Amino acid sequence: EELKKHLDARQPLPSRYTAQGADPWIWMKEKAQHDSREGCAEGDLWLVHGKWYNLGEFVQHHPGGPDWLLLTRGQDITEAFEVHHLNVPKVQHELNKYYVKDASEEYTGRYSWFDRGFYQTLKKRVAAHFKDASKTGRIMDATGPTNPFLALCAFALAVHFLNFAALLCWPCWTVAVLAGFTLQPFHGIGHNFLHMRDNMWMYCYDFCGWKHHKHRISHAISHHLHPNTRIDLEI
Repeated sequence: EELKKHLDARQPLPSRYTAQGADPWIWMKEKAQHDSREGCAEGDLWLVHGKWYNLGEFVQHHPGGPDWLLLTRGQDITEAFEVHHLNVPKVQHELNKYYVKDASEEYTGRYSWFDRGFYQTLKKRVAAHFKDASKTGRIMDATGPTNPFLALCAFALAVHFLNFAALLCWPCWTVAVLAGFTLQPFHGIGHNFLHMRDNMWMYCYDFCGWKHHKHRISHAISHHLHPNTRIDLEI
């Protein structure tokens, strides 16, 4: 019965089955309206585990960059809170400073977060692994990109721009194909880094005709946090 309540909470947003159903900006607006209405808030707060917080003053100090909070104002961000923060006690201590009120008693989140459930058990083990793997004892120091990976990304960028420069100097089909072929790694690089704190590498996505800002919504916020549900923009 408890799990069914969470399943029932995964209702599609109003535009889901309309021509505007794939628009990420409409999705963000409707989700904020739904979560705020169901949780009895005005639309300018953030909901985490049934409690509303006013993070307006914290936005510019968010370690992951302001984008994630600015995009999700008015929403239940419990999923993002759980997925992107391994050191929960530290983050919760900071979050408590901005507490405003509890959500309505009728509000039910889209997922259960049982302390002894599969997800929380796995998360604790993953956090312990990265803490042990970190030379400083800080989890974050063991979860970022490695120097060899960054060097590989830089090499991929250099190869493409050299081919593009060659195309400008010596226009021909062979160099054009090489320039196009060497552009493909940009998608993988941008996709990897757009999920993280704001960084220069995420802009590689835009060179491929995608928009990292827009894809943060449809992919990172919608698809990754609500995979294969009726509020997943990518199905």
